[in-house]
Amino acid sequence: MRKTQLLLICLAVFTCLGAGARQKYNFNSGWLLKVGDFPAAQQRSFNDRDWQKVTLPHAFNEDEAFKVDIHDLTDTVMWYRKHFTAPEGVFGPDGKPVKSVRVEFDGVFMNSTVYVNGQALGTRPYGYSSFSYDITSCLRPGDNLIAVRCDNADQPNSRWYAGCGIYRNVRLVTTDPLHVAYNGVFVRATDISRDRATVVVSVETEGSAPGQELSYDIRLIDARGRTVAHGTFQGAPVFGTQLEVSRPHLWD
Repeated sequence: MRKTQLLLICLAVFTCLGAGARQKYNFNSGWLLKVGDFPAAQQRSFNDRDWQKVTLPHAFNEDEAFKVDIHDLTDTVMWYRKHFTAPEGVFGPDGKPVKSVRVEFDGVFMNSTVYVNGQALGTRPYGYSSFSYDITSCLRPGDNLIAVRCDNADQPNSRWYAGCGIYRNVRLVTTDPLHVAYNGVFVRATDISRDRATVVVSVETEGSAPGQELSYDIRLIDARGRTVAHGTFQGAPVFGTQLEVSRPHLWD
């Protein structure tokens, strides 16, 4: 059977699959914006020809076309729309997905609901934390539509800056059907002694790959780029795998 290698570079909190398996695409350009509430704006057939063209990150209350003090807002709902095609290689010859696709938002302020091709993916009530949705089942070959509704009506709602829109970066991420989950790696150090420490690595995977045997290649990399611990493990998921590291490598 073929083997799928999952490489985890821990301590730097960076994860990747086998070479070329995980691809990130900048998703900041080509968006359209309209201030106000439009109940059908999530539909592909909705007419957005007169919408404002914007590039993310974008805060509509700071845009010269809409600039207004956050406390003087009268229209507190806004919609973003983007027409796009799936990255190359997502669909097989039969038109069915052969890759998994996620959309990752670094921050939307606030109360955002995300739709792809009219299908609601979820609502995020907070404005500062990142979030992600699997959009694989919503995609189709050719033209696709993502729409984001933001509602900033609850004022005042922040002790800090409220960007009022998709004010942080957005990206598409493609992976193999079997992949490390979004935020699926957790690393902690235990049993720290004078000379050594135990690093516990937990990994969550998603999806499946029929006919493939899963193995993990886990490496701990120090600040100088040196491999200070290494282990290979079979099966899924990896939970509480322990690697021994000499204490000096944890700090220098």
